[in-house]
Amino acid sequence: MISMESAGVGLRGRILVTVGLITTVIMILMTWGMLYNWRRSLLRQETASALSVSRAFSVAVIDALIASDQDLYQSEGFLGNYVNMFMEQNYRLRAITILDADGTVAARSWDRSNPPWVTGPLASLLAAETPLTTIMAGEDGAWVLEIVLPMFTGERRWGVLVMATEADSIRFRVRRAFIQMLLLSIAVMSVMLLILWLMLSRILGSLQTLVSAMDAVDFDSGGIPLLPYRRDEIGILYKHFHRMQKRAEQSRRELFAAQHQVWHAERLAAIGRLASGLAHEINNPIN
Repeated sequence: MISMESAGVGLRGRILVTVGLITTVIMILMTWGMLYNWRRSLLRQETASALSVSRAFSVAVIDALIASDQDLYQSEGFLGNYVNMFMEQNYRLRAITILDADGTVAARSWDRSNPPWVTGPLASLLAAETPLTTIMAGEDGAWVLEIVLPMFTGERRWGVLVMATEADSIRFRVRRAFIQMLLLSIAVMSVMLLILWLMLSRILGSLQTLVSAMDAVDFDSGGIPLLPYRRDEIGILYKHFHRMQKRAEQSRRELFAAQHQVWHAERLAAIGRLASGLAHEINNPIN
């Protein structure tokens, strides 16, 4: 009997590989699009939050610079204390730098020789007319969200506020979301492939039943194996197989009838030839 096991595995494997590849590509594109949009939204939210904090802090800085310009008090010590207090209250802040209009450091929260800002050189910071935002890796490899905020009152420029906030938590959230989406995609793909495997097994099992019925056809006895009733495409295939069996049986009967007629005609012809020969043999002595 012909077995469909090898053919079934091949067909099942090709379908699973094709569907798996298509599903993988679709899930990758969907995951990438969702993560990209979510990352952009998260960065916009974090940038807007950091910019709001910088603007709120710059109000007190401008007030201190105005008071110092009017010789009300020395702004250096006041700004230094205010910077330190603000750093203690905001655990995500990494560095605060206050530059006056000449580029001199009026106050800072860092003690290193090299400035910690990552946006650009001092000249580009002082030339900024609008707030600048930058997210990139710092000297220690940790990601930093930096806000460069020019400070104005009317037409007068008081300097620049440079505030750096840690952004590693953002990168960690994006990485965690990526891992979660990856695991979810793997789970969805596994369930889809399992369902597809079961469906293919059922379909191929029906085809195996049809092959068994084809092998069981006996033209000598005229037996037609019965197949289960189905209302799907496999059922239509079963129905046409039964029709083909009936047509084959009808053709077999017609062939047997034609062979019988030919055999009968050959017998009559042989009898005619025998009678003709006998008549010839009898006519010769009489003549």
